[in-house]
Amino acid sequence: MRIESSQMRNFINGEFVEPIDGRYLDNVEPATGKPYSQAADSDAHDVDLAVTAAEKAFVDWSKQPAAERSRFLLRVADLIERDLEKFARAESIDTGKPISLARSLDIPHRRTDFAVEPPALSVELENCAGHRCRKHRHREAERVNADDGLHALRNRA
Repeated sequence: MRIESSQMRNFINGEFVEPIDGRYLDNVEPATGKPYSQAADSDAHDVDLAVTAAEKAFVDWSKQPAAERSRFLLRVADLIERDLEKFARAESIDTGKPISLARSLDIPHRRTDFAVEPPALSVELENCAGHRCRKHRHREAERVNADDGLHALRNRA
């Protein structure tokens, strides 16, 4: 089964947006050597927009109770599990690895990133006696930056 060719835009501030300069790079399937999609050819300006959006999002995100943030991230884990086969196919096409490996290792590991860490972090945060420890503020900022800026950063190379 093939995934339709498409243009992957940047995801910034909750929206898919074109790269500022409008350029895209071919995303080549290693098994065939043929392009199967195009990825935004983002530059420093796109990254700056993503980081600025992530910093703004962090303000509201950090005000949410740890349990609420955990519920949100667990929902992401559930969606990854629900669509495991689609993600496994996409990972196989993107990297050239066997779909069985993507299905049994890569995608379940991504799910675990969302399903295991958030509850553990919630417990840690609740144990901070209600204040925002520097360590946890930093970890939360990294997660928000990852949520909003990772797509642009990956396409930058």
